[in-house]
Amino acid sequence: MNLNEDDHPIHPSTIGGINQLPEDEKRAIYSRVIPQKLLEIYDISPTLIDPQGNNLLELNCPAISSVVELSFYHRHGAQDPVMYGEITDTLNGQIHILFYTIRDPDGPRFDVDKMPDGTSTKMGTLCRNLEAEKAAIKAGLAPAQIRPGLRLLSEGIDAFENFVLSLEQTFFFSEPLHYHNAVILEHTGSHTSKDANSWSVFTPVLPLAAICSQDWIVPLHFASQRRRIACACAPGQYMMAS
Repeated sequence: MNLNEDDHPIHPSTIGGINQLPEDEKRAIYSRVIPQKLLEIYDISPTLIDPQGNNLLELNCPAISSVVELSFYHRHGAQDPVMYGEITDTLNGQIHILFYTIRDPDGPRFDVDKMPDGTSTKMGTLCRNLEAEKAAIKAGLAPAQIRPGLRLLSEGIDAFENFVLSLEQTFFFSEPLHYHNAVILEHTGSHTSKDANSWSVFTPVLPLAAICSQDWIVPLHFASQRRRIACACAPGQYMMAS
């Protein structure tokens, strides 16, 4: 490993490695995850600082951790970030997306992320605000969405792939929270493989995108790259066309 005079890696390739860098270097690296289109839409400086000097990118990435939590706001004081992500390392040092979303901060909000008393639902994995979910469904939102999206999935994937490539990694992993997440991602073009415990989907370009889940009950079927695929939902889940 090459070290500079400050004894930290010049080119860290993992989240754990990045988290050990000085704050300004961590910020510079993690800002690569933000799609350029978001800066253009909301007229935000590449520094991610507004004209009043307010920081629009909040990072939770302590040096002892191998997880980073990113919250990027379109304006200071906004209720929700326009982009939110949680990223970690696998045991083998590959990049693993735990959660990634881009939402319309000016769209109607549905409290599927919290109970009426304010308790977090952990996006429905800990508990569920069913009334908010029903209202979100009627408004056309997909599972776990608290606001409508901005239709920037392609730009988000491009930004994340460039981030992974900048770390000199050749693929990354994502574990979809719902079936529709997997289906939408796989519209970018993928191949599948199966072992005893999981379905894996690999994009045949660099970096390779892999999607892994331990509890899918129906395989995904593919015709060819960038063709539509057929998939079935588990009980209680639903899909929406992208």
